Amino acid sequence: MIREVTTADVDAVMEAAAACGLLSVEELPVLREQLERTLSGESERPGFWLAEIDGGSTAIGVTFCAEEMMADRVWNLLFIGVRAEAQSSGLGSALLESVEARLRAESQRMLIVETANGDDFEQARSFYRKHGFCEEGTVRDFYAEGMHKIVFRKLL
Repeated sequence: MIREVTTADVDAVMEAAAACGLLSVEELPVLREQLERTLSGESERPGFWLAEIDGGSTAIGVTFCAEEMMADRVWNLLFIGVRAEAQSSGLGSALLESVEARLRAESQRMLIVETANGDDFEQARSFYRKHGFCEEGTVRDFYAEGMHKIVFRKLL
C-alpha cells in the first residue's frame, strides 16, 4: 500500500532510493537531508514523500514532490524511483497517480518534472509522456556540458 513516509521510514526510503540506481553516491546524502528536513517541517518549501512499503520495513518505491516557490499551485516531482526487481510492475505508475490524486484533492494546478536528455533517460521521458506529461522546454548544458535539463508539465 502506498502511504506517506514517516520518520520511522527514513532508512528504508534511503535504501530504496539507493537501490533504484538513479542517484550517485554523492547525491544520496542530499536526498536524505531533504527527506529529513521535509519530515521535520524545516524545509524551505512544502513537500511530501510517498512510499510503497512491504509488510516488513522494506520500501519498494518512493516519490518526493515539493511546491514550487513563487508559482500559483505548481508542484515539482523531484524524485520517483522503484527498486529494480519491482520495475515494470506498475508501481511507478501507482506512485505517480498517488501524487496526482493528492495534488488534485488539494486543488493544485500543475505538476512539473525535470529529467535529462540522452539515451540513459529515454525510459524516464517515455514514462512521463505515457502519463500525459508534455515536454515544455530544454535548458541546454544544465547538468553538465552536453547534458540538458528537459522539463515536462501536466495540468491537474
